[in-house]
Amino acid sequence: MKKLITLLLCSLFAIVSAQVAFAAEKPANGVKTDSVAVEKTISGPINVNDADIDMLMSLPGIGEKTAQQIGIYRDANGPFKSVDDLLKVKGIGPKVLEKIRPLVSVS
Repeated sequence: MKKLITLLLCSLFAIVSAQVAFAAEKPANGVKTDSVAVEKTISGPINVNDADIDMLMSLPGIGEKTAQQIGIYRDANGPFKSVDDLLKVKGIGPKVLEKIRPLVSVS
């Protein structure tokens, strides 16, 4: 009987441990996070002339396609001379530019 109770307690412990580990991986609000993106810290504005696609995607209103368009524009035209030059990129309009203006630089 003592062995059965020990086995049941160990099983219960394993189940609870698994649930706790799963809950730690899944945020309570249901939003999935990218652990790589969470580990990156941003110190100061993002230089759009140097930033990779992942860094550009961290900006509000910039998804994967727009980040790729920024890279395509840079490759075709050289570095951005001003933040306003981002308006020349397909997918970036005045509203998006105003959201990201304080978060980006061209230096």
